[in-house]
Amino acid sequence: MKIKEKRMRSYIGRANILMQNKKEKEAAKAVSDGMQYYSNNVIKALSPYAAADAGMICLLYTSDAA
Repeated sequence: MKIKEKRMRSYIGRANILMQNKKEKEAAKAVSDGMQYYSNNVIKALSPYAAADAGMICLLYTSDAA
């Protein structure tokens, strides 16, 4: 039995296409929604920790990635 889970398409790819079509506002929203989606998934994965601690860990991961 194959487990299917809801996955989000690459938000960066969609944002790039929107930027090429001169839709900056929609592109910014796509990036924001994508970051929110993945941040929420990381917080769920870190569920043994308090939500505030998980938020801090996400912040550290994103600042390290930049």
